[in-house]
Amino acid sequence: MVIGRPPIRIDYELVERLARIHCTHEEIATAMDVSVSLLEHSDKFLQVYKKGLEDGRKSLRRLQWEKAQGYEPELLRDDDGNFVTDVNGKPILSRPATLPDTTMLIWLGKQLLGQRDRQELSVDHQVTVKLDDQQMSQIRAERQAGMAELEAMSRRYLHPGQDVVDGELVE
Repeated sequence: MVIGRPPIRIDYELVERLARIHCTHEEIATAMDVSVSLLEHSDKFLQVYKKGLEDGRKSLRRLQWEKAQGYEPELLRDDDGNFVTDVNGKPILSRPATLPDTTMLIWLGKQLLGQRDRQELSVDHQVTVKLDDQQMSQIRAERQAGMAELEAMSRRYLHPGQDVVDGELVE
């Protein structure tokens, strides 16, 4: 006479297949009609789950590389290695050719090579500065002094009969 519940058997092949497509512990428990805690207390489940996740990542990476690089068409072959043809004698494709996917190349470059989009920021903004009378007087005085100095320098290069008055050339 057997006492207690029958042991629950975990289908580890199913666990690996579900982990390969990155199902969570909860999703696998639901698919197997068992509790999450039962799965998480099994060392074998954790090992199989980890292997499934790793296999899934490898498979995804392989598909990404193929998509990024594109590939030549593959022709269908029979068991003897001969090309299979249609009724017109044309070879049958088992996989059509694809061009390299630029978007996937850019994404992989960002993920694996640290490449980034350059972002430029342009700000067109007007700033208003409020000055009191004393500050304005100082700026005017400095401007007048600068103009006087500029006029003096300009006179060195003038022809006879020319002059500079208030920054303007006068003949």
